[in-house]
Amino acid sequence: MNRRSPDSDEVNPTRRNRKKTNLYDQDIFYEIRISLSDAYFGANVELDFFRFVECNFCGGTGFAYSASCNHCVPHGYVGCLRTEQTRTLKIPRGVDTGTRLRFRGAGNVGQKGELAGDLYVSINLSPHQVYKREGVDLFRELFVPSSVAAQGGEVSFAHLSGKRLRLLVPKGSERKQLRLRGEGMPTLNGNGAFGDLYVNLIS
Repeated sequence: MNRRSPDSDEVNPTRRNRKKTNLYDQDIFYEIRISLSDAYFGANVELDFFRFVECNFCGGTGFAYSASCNHCVPHGYVGCLRTEQTRTLKIPRGVDTGTRLRFRGAGNVGQKGELAGDLYVSINLSPHQVYKREGVDLFRELFVPSSVAAQGGEVSFAHLSGKRLRLLVPKGSERKQLRLRGEGMPTLNGNGAFGDLYVNLIS
């Protein structure tokens, strides 16, 4: 997507301390749902949300032409307006349900000279039809012919990433779990590290 993302983002941050006012909370909180594939590759997600911005008519002062600003003051928020915006969020690879991302300065406009608030986005993952996730590891079931499970052989299957993996099935592998190292989920901010994939054979 080509729309501009927030200036910066952090994972699971500690919320900044700000003085609260009686107008509105400067930070904004949302939850989004993404697919397991999006969590594997990372994704750009468009979010429609409401935020307070500085009134461009009075420049945030609440006054225009020596009188109260008739654009923002009648709505009850001096110097700012509530608007709907669309923002493209860059979701890093490796996020999981419960991951919270912070986009600095993407919250409501600051009040009384304070900094603008932040946008906090919590992640929820949709269930996948084939793969299940536990931490950075992936699990799936794979049917193999009984002859291959009993005598050994080779099978292939589609990975979450779309590539095909070849799996060597040892002799006597009925109802056995096989482990493929490094074929799980990418670790969040893990410098290229991956979890493992566990394949439960069914014959």
